[in-house]
Amino acid sequence: MRTLLLITFSLLGFISIADKKKLPNFIYCITDDQGWGDVGYNGHPILKTPELDAMAADGLRCDRFYAAASVCSPTRATVVTGRNNWRVNISSPTAYGEASLPKEEITLGQYLKPLGYTSAHFGKWHIGEFDKEIAKHHYMPPWEAGFDVTFSTRNVIATYDPYQKASKGKSGDELLKANKMLYYDNGVMIPMEKALNDPSLKGDDSRIVMDRAETFIRDMAKDDKPFYIYLCFHAVHTPLVTIPEYHKKFYSDLDAKSANYFSNISAIDGQMGRLRKLLRELNIADNTMLWYSSDNGPNLKKKDNIKYGEAQDGKFNYTPIGSTGAYKGWKRYLWEGGVRVCGLVEWPAMIKQGIDHDYPIVTTDFVPTALAAVGISPNPNKPIDGENLLPYFKGEVSKRQTPIGFHSNGWDAWMTHRYKIVKGGKPGQGTEGEWELYDMINDPLEENNIAKENPEVFQQLYKDWEVWAADAAKDCATTMDKYPPIPGLKHLTKQGKSSDGNKDKKAKGKNKKKNDSKD
Repeated sequence: MRTLLLITFSLLGFISIADKKKLPNFIYCITDDQGWGDVGYNGHPILKTPELDAMAADGLRCDRFYAAASVCSPTRATVVTGRNNWRVNISSPTAYGEASLPKEEITLGQYLKPLGYTSAHFGKWHIGEFDKEIAKHHYMPPWEAGFDVTFSTRNVIATYDPYQKASKGKSGDELLKANKMLYYDNGVMIPMEKALNDPSLKGDDSRIVMDRAETFIRDMAKDDKPFYIYLCFHAVHTPLVTIPEYHKKFYSDLDAKSANYFSNISAIDGQMGRLRKLLRELNIADNTMLWYSSDNGPNLKKKDNIKYGEAQDGKFNYTPIGSTGAYKGWKRYLWEGGVRVCGLVEWPAMIKQGIDHDYPIVTTDFVPTALAAVGISPNPNKPIDGENLLPYFKGEVSKRQTPIGFHSNGWDAWMTHRYKIVKGGKPGQGTEGEWELYDMINDPLEENNIAKENPEVFQQLYKDWEVWAADAAKDCATTMDKYPPIPGLKHLTKQGKSSDGNKDKKAKGKNKKKNDSKD
């Protein structure tokens, strides 16, 4: 067995053999477009998230948790590889046939397989295509990316009664097109007619996803097998549908728009409580590393949406479509509001109580931390950008050692434990702005650009960024050569309207600008 494992890892990395009975389980739960302020424990004055609040109290509340990018697909690529999205040529949300996770990348599931792990993906994927005939070299569904069990959608779907909403008013080719955007059960598309008559596929989509995860976890625990789950909620990305249970429970006196958004977050909260209870019931909570985060900041579009509540320092802001707390920017920006998100980690057997909550953590850290926990060294030909957090979890270090690089949606940034340089312009239209420097310890709201007052600090950060950027860009160029966009493909995620609920102007030739529906 040892020989077999070492041969397998000649292409993946180096592994030290461990007792399978002691192997930890790994779960990453990710939401879509949920802001740093979109939880009760960070001070939201209205939103109810009792289960996440309990997780924050019992586990590690990560006050400086970062999505590795300011939009969806890039962040998701980092979660499964531990590598920055730039390296794999996913710097913006992937339109159909535009980009995908390269086949040469090594995912966490592939690293863990020789140790006897079973890996599962549930929910939204959005880093590869499901239709092999059309997508060609961008065909990369989760079942081809190291996941043994899958219940997955390519991108976004309605957050309540997804099949009923997708099929309404459609027939023939339009119905088939809508069907392809919904769930694939272990690689097989669930037929619309069957799904419409399946009670388990009706109601709250967050519950639909967690139902499958619970079955999987119970099966693994029964057989005493180690597992890895990547669970991707569709909420709170549009198309959002109000969740009746939570609307009635918490938000019946609110306006429809606020109740819609808040009820979906509370629905996720309920499912996270269900998951934590399940892990305790099965006596595997202590041996399970559980992460929770969003993929980017909230999708705010107008400053006049902002309201001010009496929370924290009086600067907390919230809107009917998301909250950054008090942080500047939102989705698509690399200021804090676009990438600093709600983040929690729970691992009772490993995380020391009382460690600093202000330690910068990024989605890219999940893979190297999991690999270190089982004694696997990453393949040196696929450099990991994240940091192994085990020393931090154990209380052995208090300052981040690995800088965090960002390259997303036309913006760039580089951040150490204390300082951050950021350069941007109009999101998605190139980096035309000037570099800014912020002291993240003393100025987390990024109110004072101190680049001119601290030229030495700025120059050192910029030089370090240049070295990293050149290396990442080199990897990206190789990927682009092998996986170019496929010209002429229609953007197949639309179901009559774009996923943000706006009419599809692009399809009518009224707008040459890229449509936001792919976010």
